[in-house]
Order: sequence, then C-alpha cells, then structure tokens
Amino acid sequence: MAIVMHMQIGKNGFTNGSMELIKNALKTHTQIRIAVHKTFTRDKEKVKAIGNKISEGLGKKVKHRIKIIGFTIILNKR
Repeated sequence: MAIVMHMQIGKNGFTNGSMELIKNALKTHTQIRIAVHKTFTRDKEKVKAIGNKISEGLGKKVKHRIKIIGFTIILNKR
C-alpha cells in the first residue's frame, strides 16, 4: 500500500474530476498532498474553501483529517 500521493491544482481549479481522483486515491494511499499553484490562486481563503469542499465531498464515510500549510492541503486518512 502506497503511503503518500502528490496532486496539483492549477489553472483549471478544483473540478469534479479532482474530487473523483481523491476518492480513488484514498483506496490505496494514506496521505494525499495537494499543491495549489499560483496559476489558480494566491488567496489562502480559497485554499481553505477547497479544503472544505474536499471534506464535504468525502463525507462521514471516510475518516479523514485535513491540514493546510501555506498553499498545500494535506489530507490524511485515519
């Protein structure tokens, strides 16, 4: 089982495809690091909003924790 996966959010932003990728990746990974590039935003509030969207998208089925450091979202599966 792979431990860490790296993902990037660029100029297209956070899409439904991004959410599906995260859901599928959590089946085989325990941690996902999502880098938000400056081509999308340099606003930390938008990064927090993406973290909230991810949390809502995963729901209560998947036990998880989201931590935001700068412009990186770290998603840990418990």
